[in-house]
Amino acid sequence: MKKYFNWQIILFTIVIVIFFLVGYTNYLADRQIAGEVGNIAQTMQSQQKSISTLDNLPGNKSSLASSAPGAVVVDVKPDSSAPSLGNENAPVTIIEFADFQCPFCEKFFTNSESDIISKYVNTGKVRFIFEDFPFLGQESEDAAEAAKCAQAQGQFWPYHNYLYSHQDPNGENKGGFSISNLESFAKTISGINTTKFNSCLVGHQELNAAQSEMATGYNDGVNSTPTIFINGKEVVGLYNTSVYESMIDADLKKN
Repeated sequence: MKKYFNWQIILFTIVIVIFFLVGYTNYLADRQIAGEVGNIAQTMQSQQKSISTLDNLPGNKSSLASSAPGAVVVDVKPDSSAPSLGNENAPVTIIEFADFQCPFCEKFFTNSESDIISKYVNTGKVRFIFEDFPFLGQESEDAAEAAKCAQAQGQFWPYHNYLYSHQDPNGENKGGFSISNLESFAKTISGINTTKFNSCLVGHQELNAAQSEMATGYNDGVNSTPTIFINGKEVVGLYNTSVYESMIDADLKKN
């Protein structure tokens, strides 16, 4: 009887120890999970701060709208060096400030510009003006100068189209718009004398013109691309073509 009683005590003790070990193991696991959750939360907060910092950088405003389209009206005076398409006396004037390296400017070119030109510019309803705003680095400045050198030979728009069709997929200032590439681009356009073009580009003959257009943009409150003015009504960032067309149509009804 005494021997049996001792075995009961031993079994009871073993059960208690097992429950204690299981509970303590769960406690440790809970603490580890809590610690990991805390670390994840700290990491997310840190990443959110980084994202906020990135959003405040000028270079990252190229896709963002600071206000509703047309909410701000500016009396924009286009630079005398800025190339244009369409009737100078058209009832609607569109002025685009853009950077040839800006991916959202390329999207505007691809998705909206050709439609606007065919529907409104070619029919005499809109005058379209392009102003350089090369704020994304050295290759933006070089591309703007190159486009100006093409403009000096009456070939701005073909060169403009070629630049947007050949943006560097690796991003800005990665060599896509190196001087040698810009010179090679000129060779693809039949109306360009490449000797004159290369001399113009290397000699920075159009630097002042490109810088003047950028200064015009700053004076008109431009700080990101694309920024477009439709009869002075500011459109910052990239929108569907229908947004631009509705603003154009509204102004056409007034005239």
